[in-house]
Amino acid sequence: MRLDLLDLPTLPRSARLALDGLAVLAVLGVAWWLWPVTRMPADVDLGQVPWWGGARDLMLEGPDAGEWARNMRLLSEGRWDELDHHRLPSWMVMVAALMELEPDVVRAGHITNRALFVVLGLATWTLGRLGGGRVVGLLAAAMAMATTHVMSATERFGVDMSVSAMIPAVMAAAALATRSWGLGVVAGGLAGLAAGLHYTTPPYLVPPLLLLLGGATAPLWTRSGVLRRLGAVALYLAGAALVVRGLLVIYPVPSPHVFLEDLANGISPGAPGQGARTLQASLAEVRAGLPAHAVAATSAAVDRVRIQGLPWAAMVALPWLGVLGLGLGTSRAGQGSPWRALLARTDTWTGIALLCCLAPLPVLFGVGAPERYGNNLLGVVAVLAARGVGSLVALVDTTLRFAWPRWPRGPLALVVGLPLVGLVLAPRQHQRQTPPPLPQEVGTMLLGNALAAHFPAGTGVASPIREALVVANLSFCPQRVCPTQATDEAFARCVRVLAQECEGEGPIGYVWTSAEHFYDPNSKRHEMDDWVAARFPAVSEVVYGDFSARIHLIDRPVVGEDEDPLAGEPVPGQRPDGSVPPPPDLAPGAGPGTGR
Repeated sequence: MRLDLLDLPTLPRSARLALDGLAVLAVLGVAWWLWPVTRMPADVDLGQVPWWGGARDLMLEGPDAGEWARNMRLLSEGRWDELDHHRLPSWMVMVAALMELEPDVVRAGHITNRALFVVLGLATWTLGRLGGGRVVGLLAAAMAMATTHVMSATERFGVDMSVSAMIPAVMAAAALATRSWGLGVVAGGLAGLAAGLHYTTPPYLVPPLLLLLGGATAPLWTRSGVLRRLGAVALYLAGAALVVRGLLVIYPVPSPHVFLEDLANGISPGAPGQGARTLQASLAEVRAGLPAHAVAATSAAVDRVRIQGLPWAAMVALPWLGVLGLGLGTSRAGQGSPWRALLARTDTWTGIALLCCLAPLPVLFGVGAPERYGNNLLGVVAVLAARGVGSLVALVDTTLRFAWPRWPRGPLALVVGLPLVGLVLAPRQHQRQTPPPLPQEVGTMLLGNALAAHFPAGTGVASPIREALVVANLSFCPQRVCPTQATDEAFARCVRVLAQECEGEGPIGYVWTSAEHFYDPNSKRHEMDDWVAARFPAVSEVVYGDFSARIHLIDRPVVGEDEDPLAGEPVPGQRPDGSVPPPPDLAPGAGPGTGR
């Protein structure tokens, strides 16, 4: 076969579809190759490990996993008025929908995240395929799925995997809509769903719209180009509005002031015990050092998708070349010389739209947001880096075509791209088998089983480990923080709060644990633990490694319906005299720039 037949425009449509099918199978093969599986600890039996996962897929382990699972159960039961407004609804909707087939909330959440891992690969492949070719798409998918953050998020019960997958999926749908404007409604629906995932994701309604406005294949100055753009944008807005409106029916919208506070704490949680942050305070931390934050955030993002063996300077340059998009656009006839053809195929608009997806990185870095929030955008960084490889290949191809007009574009992409895919995947060969869960994670599951053996479903138990309560299908109590003072009177008052707020009859369940970080910093629970242990014997104890927990039964006192056991007590965060301690950076003797 002549080499020039590998040039994409010369291939028949059936051959191109066959190659796309093989590329998709290759992406699925990469997903299988990277599929993380956690080993079961040898000294404990946590139940039947699912065929599609490992020991960690049995666990309710991840950031705020217990709260997410609680909300999913409420959503699946139709108790929307009890949902917590601190967690946006889209991921909960995905899991609650799957719970129609898999009633167990833990397994349903893990299945959803495993499926989203595959979605991430297919979405990044699509973005690379539409803007660089099949090999670029395969490289983008491998880089996105092989990041340590994504491989970890795949196994955890948390929203991170959905954010990592849905942002590339929205951009991929928008890129497809630039070629078939009727898909604008699909892109809009996915964008609305992505906006409702987390407090960091509402801005992602904008980049797809930007791509639709400038990325259509028909020229902007033609009547067809204008109509395609207007049609795609109108359908996009309709799809996004419909999904957002549906989510607002579920999501308990607080007041604008509370929502802004939730937004500030969602992107940059304050230190324990310091109370809620304001949006103004969060943004004020960014303004002064924005250029430095942008440089640091870029360096950190590139480092996490770095291809081993490539020089650091080349790795930093690749995403910016991907933004430029040399030679990554649609090929058209009658473009003249190879250099004019290269410029005519430049796809900078898609690169700019993808770059806009990374705009939150400097802000998240500047406000000290959790590292995983920025890591959720690594799929977009991977696509830009793969596009940068495609741009380099296009530049070399053009140089060779200038000397040899019949030089094909296919072979060089294979020669350069496939070895890079191998360099991405090779270091992950031994990371598929992840270490056994930590003692605390196993202990939480064992505690949940012990609680289920002592209390009927729905009973309220005072446990700082909420994940164990979800495993046992119990409810968390109390909702108010107590005790706030380490005195016998404060402890007795707190018991009366438990009697009011812990559902059920008979003795009140009370959990002591060695995992101290679960305790509310505003509460004197450590002191109350000792007080409870001295008066009420433990009915069960869980010990695994360095984790231990005890279940106590407290005699339930009779409390009047209108009684307020905490009347006159200082509210959480206050001193006994009612004053509020200053933040650490404003404490006496703290100089300027101390920080938190």
